[in-house]
Amino acid sequence: MEQNTDSRVAQMRQWIEQLNAASAAYYNGKEELMTDYEWDALFDRLKAMETLTGITLDGSPTAKVSEDNIAGKKEDHEFAALSGRSGNFVRTGRREATERD
Repeated sequence: MEQNTDSRVAQMRQWIEQLNAASAAYYNGKEELMTDYEWDALFDRLKAMETLTGITLDGSPTAKVSEDNIAGKKEDHEFAALSGRSGNFVRTGRREATERD
């Protein structure tokens, strides 16, 4: 590996550590380490560096499965997933019910 690639890999490791720490804090109810905007920007920088080097390191959040890269048909559900706060209510008799009642 040439020196330039070594420094890029070192930078990628640092970004992966920062992104994974921020994700762990976010999903475990701890204080945010960075805003969503900052996380997205750093993720994009990491993705660009991976593309440039052709290297994706273990633990990289870019290698995790997301809805954006799941191929195939989406699963249809028997009932619509309606939020109680979505305003999708109809009045039926004495009580209010969601459209699926």
